[in-house]
Amino acid sequence: LDWYLDLFRKHKVTPPSVPTDGWRQIVEGFGRGITNTYLHNSGSAEEQKGFVGPQGFATVPLPLGPAKQRASFYFSETLTLFKAAKNKEGAWKFLTFLMDDEPNFMYCKTLGLLPARKSIADRPEFSKDPTLAGFVKSFPFSVVSPYLAYASWGGKLDSEGVPLFQQAMVGKISAKECLDRFAEVLTKNMA
Repeated sequence: LDWYLDLFRKHKVTPPSVPTDGWRQIVEGFGRGITNTYLHNSGSAEEQKGFVGPQGFATVPLPLGPAKQRASFYFSETLTLFKAAKNKEGAWKFLTFLMDDEPNFMYCKTLGLLPARKSIADRPEFSKDPTLAGFVKSFPFSVVSPYLAYASWGGKLDSEGVPLFQQAMVGKISAKECLDRFAEVLTKNMA
């Protein structure tokens, strides 16, 4: 984490406002050319491409970190059949239909989602599109997020993880303290 924090603290390769920037400031900074690279999910790709145009935008897989490893997580779009559903058979038929190749391809393409099935992800509409190719190239080393089973993990990441990281960026807490405190948050909320 110190290596990453030092991009801001020592090397000054990020805008000075980074510790307090919210999502909108990051998006607008990218659009104005103040921020040239950031890490996010495929859901923001089209908006970003709109700022710089199709020729000026591409996604790339995460680079190797200092430990010569990288991690990329993928998440489920959580198509769910509820226990209390009144028409479980109809819902199951719909889910089964939606998981067939062509309906799943259209579902993902229409909603801007990345397909989890390799046979669909390898199609040119995903693998050759500069907006999506970086994500598709990440699939071989991606793992399912370990947090999917915990409904509130994303909220804890935003409400407690981001402020801890911001404090570490400006030197109020050490990288170790940031990680230790966030581990406590996750342990408490994921037990």
